[in-house]
Amino acid sequence: HVKLGYHYLIRNALYFFAVPLLLVLFSAEVGTLRRNNLWSSWEKPTFDVVSLLSVSGLVGCIACVYYICSPRAIYLVEFACYKPSDEFRVTRDYFMSHSRDSGLFDDNSLEFQRKILERSGIGEHSYFPGAILASPPRLTMKEARAEAEMVMFGALDELFEKSRVRPKDIGILVVNCSLFNPTPSLSAMIINHYKMRGNIMSFFNESLS
Repeated sequence: HVKLGYHYLIRNALYFFAVPLLLVLFSAEVGTLRRNNLWSSWEKPTFDVVSLLSVSGLVGCIACVYYICSPRAIYLVEFACYKPSDEFRVTRDYFMSHSRDSGLFDDNSLEFQRKILERSGIGEHSYFPGAILASPPRLTMKEARAEAEMVMFGALDELFEKSRVRPKDIGILVVNCSLFNPTPSLSAMIINHYKMRGNIMSFFNESLS
């Protein structure tokens, strides 16, 4: 809730500061006028160029600041999350036992894995790659690419079906993965698999952001 409140405050900061300022200026201006002055101003209006330019400039500055600071609208058409089959679903205790029996990790590595499982939010039952659950584990580039294809294509197939968007209609593709950076890239794998158009703008981000 604090994060949402902070985001709302920053997003609407211009309104919070501009509206009270305009009310103060308007109140100060009205406070200097008496009833007779208001009636005479209505009877004989005067044209003050300096005041008009000042007000116009202030309104223009506020409009420019609002246009620059206002966030761009982003429309989420649809989303999809890949869910593997139950053959990849195991308990955390089973995974730790499997890692211990593999003989690939020492006590420090096993303790680190246990802390990661407890603090990362992974549930008591979760999904793990088939290559990791194999005995012995199949830690090869081929298995890593197969895992990436299974996750990406599984999610994208569902996404295209739900959104009714054709792969050739996509103009920009952004793929983010901080753990696996093959050649060709993951974005290239998606483009080639779905036969996307040749002029698509493709970006692959391998950072943790």
